Amino acid sequence: MLKPASRLLFLLVSAVAVCVVTSCRVMPGPGKSGQVGPGPSVTSSTCAASPFAGGSTFVYVSTKSAVGEPYQVNAFFAASDGSLAPVPESPMTLPGTPDIGTGSLVFGDDGYKIYSFLLHSDGCLSVENSLIAGQEDNGLPLIGPRTLFLDPQDENLYSFNYDPPGDDSYFASYSFNASNGQLTPVNQTPNSMAYDGGVLAFASNDRFAITADGSIRGGVLISEFQRSGNGALTPFGSGPFPIAPSGEFYDVTGAAADGSGHFILAVQQHPTGQGLYNEANGPWQLAVYTIDGAGNLTTTSTWRNMVTPDIPDDSQDSYIRLSFSPDNRYFALSSYMAFEVFSWDAAGETLTPIATISNTEGSCQFPPAATDGCTGSGFLNVAWDSDDHLYATLGQQLLVYSVTGSGITPAPGSPYTFQSPIRVTVISPKSN
Repeated sequence: MLKPASRLLFLLVSAVAVCVVTSCRVMPGPGKSGQVGPGPSVTSSTCAASPFAGGSTFVYVSTKSAVGEPYQVNAFFAASDGSLAPVPESPMTLPGTPDIGTGSLVFGDDGYKIYSFLLHSDGCLSVENSLIAGQEDNGLPLIGPRTLFLDPQDENLYSFNYDPPGDDSYFASYSFNASNGQLTPVNQTPNSMAYDGGVLAFASNDRFAITADGSIRGGVLISEFQRSGNGALTPFGSGPFPIAPSGEFYDVTGAAADGSGHFILAVQQHPTGQGLYNEANGPWQLAVYTIDGAGNLTTTSTWRNMVTPDIPDDSQDSYIRLSFSPDNRYFALSSYMAFEVFSWDAAGETLTPIATISNTEGSCQFPPAATDGCTGSGFLNVAWDSDDHLYATLGQQLLVYSVTGSGITPAPGSPYTFQSPIRVTVISPKSN
């Protein structure tokens, strides 16, 4: 499937409804409750509290008014019921958007530099260090970090770097000082269009990682990396595909890892011999993989036994995002036009649908236009905290949900309203 230029947007998802049956469909509502108004803009130098010592969940919603302007980051303390309360220094003016955290460190980027923030006990963020991780073109970031990742043991930081001139990408590895977040480059993978999906999922043994993507020029590939003791990533091979019907092959996108040696990937059938130029021949499905201690990636998934998520068949792979909850009890898939939550049984490798959320505020077409085949507000990604709350944006709204095996329920105060949110980040115990 074609790749729209907006593939690298990093937002979240959800809807306003209560769903307490085995599987149901709900529609997002406009929701005005919990609206957050503008506050005084402050810099991170005003942080007065001691460094973060654990136990709390903080949510950061980043906005930006124009290119070249700093980011306004709205910071919240998340209660156990999912309700949000602004931290004293919110909103903060920061040079980059918070992305991922471990202990008292939070890492973020602006597409050119990676920033190391110190997380304070009240949720305030102060800039400790930065590292140029990209290149400029006419004063604007060109080749640089777009998404950040940590390995399961939080020993190394990794960045996905997109190279527009070559239409390919690479992953970079860094070590960091646990006290001040100072980064030291370790290595970077070779450039490849097979990495353009921008997702890096680590096996629970912390020794291997995969990414998966399909493109017209680069083909379809499940790429595997071996992680060395210093955190360096080395291409290790490619994984197998599920069995497709005769005359078909699978496009693939996304990858999510649980804590017991499993990966889930999204796949879709296309006619053999016609590549990804033509429309898909079937719905999106979810393939389950296992990985052993030697890095052997295997699957028993076939077109007959895979779960078919309740999203439109023409959902563009650029917008499909996959994630597990921190406790590995739940799994979420989001596309531009729909979003679905499943319960996950690792022992039986079974996904059971809980709820589907439909988007009525956007639309997509195939084949897409030259730059983007989707318009209006859309679902673009998901984030979890350690209490099984799901955080999401749809247009100008941040929505928060409590997820259980029987359904999803809006958290108190949800939804919240912001002006053009561009990233939502959850820093939560055990969620990284």
